[in-house]
Amino acid sequence: MDVEAKRKFSPSIVDILPPDVLANILSCVARSSPADLFRRKLSCKTLRLIAEEKGVVQQIHLPWVKARMSGISRNKANRFWKKCVQNEHPEALLEYGLLVNDGLTTLVRATELHNSMADYVLSLIYIYTGQEESGVSLLEKTINRIGSGGIV
Repeated sequence: MDVEAKRKFSPSIVDILPPDVLANILSCVARSSPADLFRRKLSCKTLRLIAEEKGVVQQIHLPWVKARMSGISRNKANRFWKKCVQNEHPEALLEYGLLVNDGLTTLVRATELHNSMADYVLSLIYIYTGQEESGVSLLEKTINRIGSGGIV
């Protein structure tokens, strides 16, 4: 029996599981080991497509990726970063919001996605720019959500 005929009789786990289950699995992989996520993307077209969905990209552990980006080309790093921003990764939105002229809009979006650091930065911006009521309100919500020990 040749390889092609054998494959027709034994479907892979990717063929059996529904796409939403695969997306959930890949989201967990993205949080714990981005390297494994990138390797899974190389294994088949279906996993590549699912790994590039918004819900999966939002879960990628960016500090791990950023620590290892020095070895790849700047062009690839910029494309990856843009993909994270386009898919509304909360940490990417926070950093992007701090770097661009229209960053306030991006910080607000990161806050809507419950990024505590974005909440904190945005509340300080509001307080500093005279919107004290909004800033204090956002800061109180943030402290209530993460606890006062979460802000250093």
